[in-house]
Amino acid sequence: MRRTAQEVINEAIDENRANEMLLYGLSLISFLLGVAVIVWSLYRNQPIATLAGAIESTLFAPAVYFIRQIRRENIKLRLMELPLSSAKTAEEAAKAIITLFAEEFRDTKGRGTDVAPKTVR
Repeated sequence: MRRTAQEVINEAIDENRANEMLLYGLSLISFLLGVAVIVWSLYRNQPIATLAGAIESTLFAPAVYFIRQIRRENIKLRLMELPLSSAKTAEEAAKAIITLFAEEFRDTKGRGTDVAPKTVR
């Protein structure tokens, strides 16, 4: 059974959704645990524990970063629907996907490697 492009894109986004929710949960737990340690240490007059709570509270930042990355990838996947739905032939769809991947999914971390297909360069 062949699936439409929209079904494939929706499936990829749904697969990302579980990771996104996990990261939301981990960031919330990390932040709340850090705040609880800070409150406890202030109540018990333990300045070292306050520092530990502050460090624990900041550990939610990496999870938030990864949540943002997942959201960006989901938006990129959604953007694939536009050229695919406007393509009239398979060749137009293939060219649109190659162009989109070359622009949106290339390596932008400064490693000096371009992952764009040779047909687009």
